[in-house]
This record gives sequence, structure tokens and C-alpha cells, in this order.
Amino acid sequence: MHFKRIVRHFFGLVLVIIVLVGFLGGLWAFAHRTWDGQTRFTIINLRPHLVVKSFDPVSKKGIVINFPDNLEIESVSGRGSWMAGVIGRAGEEKWAADSVANYLGITYTLVSTSRGWDSFLWSWQSRSVDWSIVEVADTSLLSKSSAPDGLETYHLSSTWDNKAKDWFYDQKIASQLLGVTIVNTTETSGLGANASRVVGSMGFKVRSLTTSNETPQTTCVVRTRLALKNNLATKKLQKSFACKWEVHDDSDIELVLGNLYRSWKMGD
Repeated sequence: MHFKRIVRHFFGLVLVIIVLVGFLGGLWAFAHRTWDGQTRFTIINLRPHLVVKSFDPVSKKGIVINFPDNLEIESVSGRGSWMAGVIGRAGEEKWAADSVANYLGITYTLVSTSRGWDSFLWSWQSRSVDWSIVEVADTSLLSKSSAPDGLETYHLSSTWDNKAKDWFYDQKIASQLLGVTIVNTTETSGLGANASRVVGSMGFKVRSLTTSNETPQTTCVVRTRLALKNNLATKKLQKSFACKWEVHDDSDIELVLGNLYRSWKMGD
């Protein structure tokens, strides 16, 4: 009987440890989730077809955008262009998702294959969303061209960016009426314009694009007033561009692009 009592106590202790470890693991996963619970939630699905799903938790409006497999996407890291139907198999998942988001001029929260709290939160929150489905190939948002060999490909048309601002508008950010000045400190022109598409679709007001003659920054920097340091909009801008934070006195936010952003975009 004494031996059986020891065995029962042992297995009871093991069970307590397992429950405790599971509970602490769940807390850690929740603390390290990607979605903040208040700003727009966007998922990129790469396989078998490119689909972008996004909802705004304030308006409870969501959009599902289906893209044709022959949409030509200019990738990041200087790796050329890929068709939407194969880019998900052409390299690392993050590179493919980054390429899609950059080409569309949007930010994203996670890839559809992700698991954990974010996946659970998506499933739970999206149930109360009013969804719209768009077959983008049937709209004027894409233009079609044919190669000499007869291969037809789609590209984003000039109307895409304005529509993207409507579809990916973040009410939590836009309601704060925050302006952003984008400063390109690198020697590569066009990076500010590239970043401005993303910043604009998030709900910020892009005030100006400038080029700095100072020594190029290495990392991206987001500069705000001290009062905005922990603001959700500031945090999302930092996360979207992998930036550190610095204080300044201007009322507008300053997004300073450095060589790491150049390398991410250009690949060198």
C-alpha cells in the first residue's frame, strides 16, 4: 500500500508539472503573438493559389482577394519576378510573403500556415466579420499583357494603390490623423516611394518624401514625440519596417530608411 501511495503521488506530481508547463507555455505564446488585437489583421495565403485575407477589428469589415496564378510579382531581395502561382514554392515562406506584400504595397500579420495564438485569434475574431470576396482578375485593378510566345501575364494597374488604401485601411491608425515624413538616407532612389505605398495603405498621411545627404543610416528608425512611443500606430510602423525608435519634437512621425531596408528590398 505504501508503494502504491508513492506511485500515485509521483504521477500526480508529474501531471501537475505537465499542466504547469503547458500553462506557462501558453502564456509565453500569447505574450509573443504577432497581432496586437486592435489594428488590422491580414493573412497571406501562398498555396495552392495566392489569396490575401484581411479584416479591420473596428469596422468588422473584411476582404478576401483571389489573385490569378499568372500575376507577375516583383520579389524583394533582388530575386527577380515570379508568378503568383509558384512564388510560394520558390523560396522561404517569409521571403515569398514579404515579396507579395511589398508588391501590393501592404503589410501583413502572418502567413496562412502559421500556428499558435495568432491562428486561434484569427479563427475566433473572423467569425463576426462581414466578408467581401473579390476575384481581382475580373476587375480593372490588373492589366494583362502577352509575351511574344503567347504567354499572358497580369500586372497591377495604376488604379491598384488607391483601391488598396480602401481595402487595407486601418481605422485604429487612421483615426489618429498621424502624418509621416519618409526620409531615404541610402544612395538608392525610389525607396521612399516604395515605403510610402505601404505607409499610406496603413492609414497614415504621408506628408513628404525626402532624401538625406547625411551618412546613411544602417537600421530603419521611427522618430516620434515621447507621448507616441508606445502608441499602437508607432509600434505597427516599427514592426512593419523593422525599425528602432528615437524621440524627436516634431508633431509628425519621421520614418528614416537605412541600408538594411535597402538590402531587404534590393538584395545587396
